[in-house]
Formats: sequence, C-alpha cells, structure tokens
Amino acid sequence: MILRRVTGVVAMLAIALWLGGLIVLGTLVAPVIFSQVSMPWSADAMTVIFQRFDGVAMSCAAALLGWSHPSRLWSLRPGMASSSPVGSWPS
Repeated sequence: MILRRVTGVVAMLAIALWLGGLIVLGTLVAPVIFSQVSMPWSADAMTVIFQRFDGVAMSCAAALLGWSHPSRLWSLRPGMASSSPVGSWPS
C-alpha cells in the first residue's frame, strides 16, 4: 500500500516536471532568448537548452515507466480487483 502511494506520487511529480518544463521553455525561455540574443546564437542557445531538458524528460519518462510496471503487477494479483489506473493485462 505504501509502495503504491510512493510510486503514484513519483509519477505525478514526473508528469508535473515534464509538462511544466515544456510549458516554461515554450512560453518563457524561448521568447526571451529569441528576443534578446541575435539570430545565429539564439538558435544555438535554444539547442543547448533543449538538449539539457532532454535529460530531464528522459528521467521523467523512466520514472513513469517504472510506475506503470508495478501498477500492472498489482492489478494481476489473484483475488484483487483491478484498481490500477493503467488497467490490467488483456485476456
């Protein structure tokens, strides 16, 4: 029960970090970089920023993958109802 809650919280934090980071990069960082830095260097700066964010995005994806696998296993226990948001294995 505790493990399910912890993995659920980690999954929600990963989603929030991933989507929040994309929103911040797209709505705040990119417009500022492109308005303040001249053209050849602004594209290079955004490339570096997106490459660094890729590490964050891949970490969040790994956390979500790690969350979905135990959730599927919990829903496969005999005698337990499938309460997993991911669902159960196809029959």
